[in-house]
Amino acid sequence: MGGGVLQPRPPTKERSFEGFASVAGSLPAGAALPKLVVFDLDNTLWTPELYTLRHLPNYAQAGPPGPVAGEDVWLLDGAAEALYELASCERWEAAGTTVAVASRTNKGNWARSLLQHFQVTPGGLSLVELVRFQEI
Repeated sequence: MGGGVLQPRPPTKERSFEGFASVAGSLPAGAALPKLVVFDLDNTLWTPELYTLRHLPNYAQAGPPGPVAGEDVWLLDGAAEALYELASCERWEAAGTTVAVASRTNKGNWARSLLQHFQVTPGGLSLVELVRFQEI
């Protein structure tokens, strides 16, 4: 059960996107971009998988206080970069691309809370503000 992404916890809560190179910005002018981008949650956007957090209070009910974004659960490096690009690159907005998340987790309350607390742009947009559709 559960693959397991071997990415260590980031040293700080705040990511730096200094020198970030946009994928959409590197495509030829007029290149088609998708209208919908859907991310899974566990081991796609973040790690560890929520079901592995048995040591947290109220695990069985996925009740408060739940995992803390950036401490108990953190965004994967590639996912953080993809989310930053989707939130900040004008070509994605011009293409009308919508961002969604989908998950079969039995820790839905925790997942929805984490979506509210992860920031996808430094000091700005939260993940829940970027995501237009959720199927959890």
